[in-house]
Amino acid sequence: RTNNPAHQESQSDIDKEEEDDRKVFSFGQNSYGELGHGDTTERHSPELVQFCRGLDIIQVCAGNEHTVLLSSSGSVFACGYNDSGQCGISSATRIPMLRKIDAF
Repeated sequence: RTNNPAHQESQSDIDKEEEDDRKVFSFGQNSYGELGHGDTTERHSPELVQFCRGLDIIQVCAGNEHTVLLSSSGSVFACGYNDSGQCGISSATRIPMLRKIDAF
């Protein structure tokens, strides 16, 4: 960024730039697909979650073996162990890849 008025960015330009830079990475055990990569492969270093590209994810909540994401539009996505319904879908089935939760 610059202090030169001829090169000043508007707040919307800055917001768009920051939105374009938002990425979600995950790593860990992944027994139930809780990392959001669409598989159950363990990750030992941070890996980009491709599903999240372009969704403008603003918040991530990671449970023991499930993950919930919130986008700036208010959409909620979840994946992983769901035997107690913790992913917010209408059944207690496991979700091996990120899925939009229809209630939101």
